[in-house]
Amino acid sequence: LKFSPYPALSDRPNREELSQHVHNILEGKRKGDWNMVKLVYPKYVSITEYKVEEKTLLPLEVRMASLVVIPAKAGIQDEHTPPDLPLPRGGRGQMFFIEPSIEAIMRQLEEMLFASELYEVFLEARYVELSQRLLASTRATENAKRILKVLRRKYLREVRSRTTKTINEIFTGRKAYEVKNK
Repeated sequence: LKFSPYPALSDRPNREELSQHVHNILEGKRKGDWNMVKLVYPKYVSITEYKVEEKTLLPLEVRMASLVVIPAKAGIQDEHTPPDLPLPRGGRGQMFFIEPSIEAIMRQLEEMLFASELYEVFLEARYVELSQRLLASTRATENAKRILKVLRRKYLREVRSRTTKTINEIFTGRKAYEVKNK
């Protein structure tokens, strides 16, 4: 097995960056540079939890519920030909409808599917990152409140002790004055 690292997407990829990555990865596959692309990413479970997942992006797995094939017969109108489809002059002959080629269409669909799979993984990782940031800021807020409560308690104790000391000094001074005057 040969593993080759690939440069990561930026924090907030735009459409052009994503399509460039998709194009480069698919071109590498077509050239035979690699035959499989797997991503390891954090998958969101809950606000406090995520798990590390692995997703195979290449080879693409396409799941289809059903496939309807309409056979094209050259210039013959039958039950499979749509009724509004015009026949060539003379009623018979070859009809050419595919522009661009099937290969170009499939290549574009492959790129679109791969881009959506890649972006889905990116969004999942971003969601986990944002939930962890929210959790961290919530915990920091709770810690700050706890520290503030402790500091407030220490401050009030210090103020109370100074006030008590001042009252004691005044009271002691008054007693000393009374004793001196007697």
